[in-house]
Amino acid sequence: MSILSLVQCASFTKADPAEFDKLVAINEVDLPKDKIFDRAREWLARNYSSSKEVIELADKENGKIIGKVMKSQMYSGMIQTYIHYTILLEIKEKKFRLKFETIYMYIPNQAGGVKQFKDNRLESELEAIQEEFKVTNKSLVDFCSKESIKSSDF
Repeated sequence: MSILSLVQCASFTKADPAEFDKLVAINEVDLPKDKIFDRAREWLARNYSSSKEVIELADKENGKIIGKVMKSQMYSGMIQTYIHYTILLEIKEKKFRLKFETIYMYIPNQAGGVKQFKDNRLESELEAIQEEFKVTNKSLVDFCSKESIKSSDF
């Protein structure tokens, strides 16, 4: 069972999304639009436990992939948290834009409620999401920039 479906079955109230800036990166790669699109979809399949649950829109003609990501992690090594964001890829000839949007965090409490992402005690989580964005962007650029992608040379 995926983390996403576990969260949907949980019995806590959804918090209002904490408003904070979108994370955006524009990247140039020496590939046509269709190749970038195909590699981005493959990258999503390789990097998320279930790309079929993550990807909500894959429009090759318009060069757009939109997904919803829910990740589970431990906060301060003791508290289970869920970070949710929308991942958006906009693809054109020889470049793409990666965005993380609508980023928020759920921290279930014993009363069935949640604490919001912008709580001062969660600054380390904000930094962690920003670092995840940088790592995600680099990984996607590296994957799209490979000369060719072969499953094996057998």
